[in-house]
Amino acid sequence: FILKVRPMLNWIGENYDVFASRRKREIQIGNYLFDTIIDDFVRMTDALVKSDVSENNFSAIVSFAFNVGTGNLKKSTLLKKVNADPNDKFIESQFLIWNKVKGVEVKGLTNRRQAESKLYFT
Repeated sequence: FILKVRPMLNWIGENYDVFASRRKREIQIGNYLFDTIIDDFVRMTDALVKSDVSENNFSAIVSFAFNVGTGNLKKSTLLKKVNADPNDKFIESQFLIWNKVKGVEVKGLTNRRQAESKLYFT
């Protein structure tokens, strides 16, 4: 019995190693794709932000653009306010209005917008 089980354990171990290796590659590819996508959003957001903003301001706007899309950022009052005066306190409320799906407030989006607004003003 032991002689029959041992080869099977080796086979399972070898397959596990292959699976773990493949999973590691998948994670690496996923990280690469995520970094590439983020780089695209950073580039597109940078083209839209015309005012001199801090690193935190810019990071919050990139997070916002990643979630709502650069098309929505481009036509938003948020961007207009940032470009007119990046220190305008009205910007906080502009983050917070983007928390709905089909007119219904979504708690997760509210949390995200609050975090972006907090980052923007730190």
